[in-house]
Amino acid sequence: MANLKSLDLENVPDQTFEVLPAGDYPVILTEIVEKATKDGTGSRMNCKASVLSGKHQNAVLFGGYNVRNANSMAELIGRQQFKTIGAALNLVSAELTDEWLNKPLVAVVKVTTDQNGNPRNEIASFKPRLVPAASLKLLVAPKAPAEPAAEPDPSLVEQSFHNGEKTEEAPAKPARKNPYV
Repeated sequence: MANLKSLDLENVPDQTFEVLPAGDYPVILTEIVEKATKDGTGSRMNCKASVLSGKHQNAVLFGGYNVRNANSMAELIGRQQFKTIGAALNLVSAELTDEWLNKPLVAVVKVTTDQNGNPRNEIASFKPRLVPAASLKLLVAPKAPAEPAAEPDPSLVEQSFHNGEKTEEAPAKPARKNPYV
């Protein structure tokens, strides 16, 4: 028998749980575990994610996706939802779930209720994390200034044709060097 008196539980603050508002949150997946379903006929991928920034930084979110189920529709929906992780990371063809861990992406979070009617968060899907516009300047090579259009050669414009034959020979135009070759 353990002695609870030494734990001083009366002076331990209560655990608080805040339901995040529905929305998109920058996250990393910190854990993906395959677990058997309660009835033992299938399996779920249980994901744990940590919010990276903003008012709810370090909040933990959970998502569970049926990947094997006796009900083929439940399995299809679960796999489609789970696939959004790989698509968001551009790693759909990854072989191990560890390849999806600790990489930034966006969790689409909704508020649902648990079996007791209490509000809870659920990760509905994932989206790629967009790169801030300021960072894009670093990713795009500077564009070479556009070369002004060449003036037309007046002798070519003024040459005339008579019965399909040239009446006057146009002077040869100097060859321009292609700057893109």
